[in-house]
Amino acid sequence: MLVTPLGKIIISIDGKPTEYTAVPFIYKRPPVSLQPIDGCFRIRIDAKNATSVSCTIELNNPDITNTGASGERYLNSEFIFGSTILHIGAEDENPCFDTARLLNGIEYHIKIPIDEVVFGVAWATDYHKFDVRTELAADPTVFFKEDLDERAKYF
Repeated sequence: MLVTPLGKIIISIDGKPTEYTAVPFIYKRPPVSLQPIDGCFRIRIDAKNATSVSCTIELNNPDITNTGASGERYLNSEFIFGSTILHIGAEDENPCFDTARLLNGIEYHIKIPIDEVVFGVAWATDYHKFDVRTELAADPTVFFKEDLDERAKYF
């Protein structure tokens, strides 16, 4: 189980919590390469028989709210508390599924059978206004060629 400064990350398939592996991911481009973040992971989930897969955070503080945003082919949930920021990201705009932002995370609603879905989770404890490092790093559609070899060790 992945534990972040803001709380535990929970993966659920069809509403039931499930075991998962969070694989470290190094975002090798600016601005993250210029000012590293504290945590960055990819969580790949077998979705062959699923109708929904969610990635949520069990927040340490109930006053933290989801102020998420979206980008091209990417939807995220954003949580900020003091100088700590955390993003949970999911692929969007895919004909196999719809992606929805939840109060405490993200959920894939699977329409056409698909082998797997991927979540990105990233956080920093030195957040400042207009800081996009964790938003970029949590985008699960971003992979680099050199990461494919490293990722193959886990899957």
